[in-house]
Amino acid sequence: MALVAASCLFLAAMIHAAVTDFRRHKALNISILALALGYLPFAMAVGLDWVAIIGSVVAALLVLTIGFGAFCAGWVDGGDVKLATATTLWIGADMVLPFLGLAALFGLGLAVLFRAMQRWQQGDVPALGQIPYSPGIVLAAFVLFAHSQWFVVG
Repeated sequence: MALVAASCLFLAAMIHAAVTDFRRHKALNISILALALGYLPFAMAVGLDWVAIIGSVVAALLVLTIGFGAFCAGWVDGGDVKLATATTLWIGADMVLPFLGLAALFGLGLAVLFRAMQRWQQGDVPALGQIPYSPGIVLAAFVLFAHSQWFVVG
């Protein structure tokens, strides 16, 4: 039952983050906060071992550190860094590289599609910082979540 509740929280928060970023070009912190605060209680309820939990936290801190550098360089938005960090907790340390790779690939694909649609409509093309990347992060998370640490336990 805890796994179902954890999965529902994860999926709902991720969908909320993607939709709000797509609509408003800003991921709401409530989604990210729900993911971050919900991780440990659900991880313990499901029975993840402490090695997996600590590994996820360390991986998330690395994503946050690298993401902060990318944010300072102007390559990504702060909301995307926060969402990728919180998502890393749930995806797990062993899946962080495939997650980041898929997120980058999906984000690039969505950016190309978004810019092509803007040009097709002959409107102003937004700056890269205005393109919503959260949907790419969410798509990558959805692809990998069923293969993550949560489903190895049961």
